[in-house]
Amino acid sequence: CWHAGGATVDRRSRAAARAAVRGHLRLVGASRLRRAAVIGYALGQVLREGGPAGRILGIYEGWRISR
Repeated sequence: CWHAGGATVDRRSRAAARAAVRGHLRLVGASRLRRAAVIGYALGQVLREGGPAGRILGIYEGWRISR
């Protein structure tokens, strides 16, 4: 969990999406198929939850950081 000013970041925020994708990509390693599955799952979760569009940018940022 990440704390900003003594509070946990909202799970549906851009920062939470970035951190989650980055962590999951680090976990699965260099396999292109596994990395694609992580990105696909994250995008599917945003679509399923109807979350803010900024989360998609957070997913992209998490992917870029992990490269």
